[in-house]
Formats: sequence, C-alpha cells, structure tokens
Amino acid sequence: MNEVFADEVEEAVGLAIAAACNLEQAGVTREASMLELGVDSMTLIGIVVQLQARLGIHIGPDELAQLFDAPSVGEFIAIVRRAPADEPI
Repeated sequence: MNEVFADEVEEAVGLAIAAACNLEQAGVTREASMLELGVDSMTLIGIVVQLQARLGIHIGPDELAQLFDAPSVGEFIAIVRRAPADEPI
C-alpha cells in the first residue's frame, strides 16, 4: 500500500480510478475531484464493477446514485465503505 491511502478500501478506490482514467495513482488523492480526474458515468460503472469484485461488496442502486453525486474521491470512498458485503447466491 502506498503512502497516499490509509487502508485497503482507499487503496482499491485509488487504484481503480487511476487505472480507469490512465493516471498515476499518486495523483488520485482524497481531495481530488472525480470530474477533474476524468471520471464520467461509463467510467464510474467500470470502477464500481472492479471494486465489487475486489472488495466483495454490493453497490446497489441507492449507493450507485450517491456515487454519481460524489464530487471528491474522499466522498466516493465514504460511500464505498458503507456498501454492504456481497451475499453469495
């Protein structure tokens, strides 16, 4: 884990955003604007799919709507933290 992120959730979000937007991970800070990083609606869906698989969480319609409104990476992280664990089928 690098110095920018404090834990697994923050690192997973940072890595997913950096990969999706072709950025250096160091440029994805908690204060960074999702819009300024280049995260659009299609990119966000890809990030969500990746995070669900990596973290074993379920991001439902309510959380997804909140993620679309998250102006910063820090707020995005807070919403991901509240997502419930994925339930096996």
